[in-house]
Amino acid sequence: MFVLMLLMACGDDHDSTTAAWALNTATVTPSEDGLSGAHTWTFYNGAWEDSQSDEDIVCEVVQELSGTVVDPMNGCAGCSHTYDIILTQVVSDCSEGLTADPGLEALLGFAFGRVPDDVAEEDPHPDESMGWYLTLDAEVMEGHGYAYDPALDRGDSTTEGDWIAGETYILVPAYAWAL
Repeated sequence: MFVLMLLMACGDDHDSTTAAWALNTATVTPSEDGLSGAHTWTFYNGAWEDSQSDEDIVCEVVQELSGTVVDPMNGCAGCSHTYDIILTQVVSDCSEGLTADPGLEALLGFAFGRVPDDVAEEDPHPDESMGWYLTLDAEVMEGHGYAYDPALDRGDSTTEGDWIAGETYILVPAYAWAL
């Protein structure tokens, strides 16, 4: 399982104002030479572990995402598109201590390809999603979740193809980050 060690001083109690879990999602649009979009960190209190409810949101950080095409990395043999990324904070309702954490910018790259085997059973759109991979070291990619056309969430048909320049994709994690 993929784990990010953020340097935050977060407690493991069920205080409704203390972040204990984080999910990262994104909406991206590839181009011929890069990737652009928005990346969001959503922080949850300790009660979220059992409830999985949006009522347990503590705060969110929205970041601008930009990426450039790079060569494939280890850990993602089936990936067809790999990017170095830069995340820049745009807006947040989190405390200054949380928004200043360097872990918020620790993601250095994304890749897309076959859905990772260990999360294939939870795929929200089997046979239509792509796998979403992350790197924290710009050398090895690790499976993190799913990338798919937002039309699938609406029950609409989608464009044929796996990764099309100019199309928008939703990135959804298969894992939460324990803080």
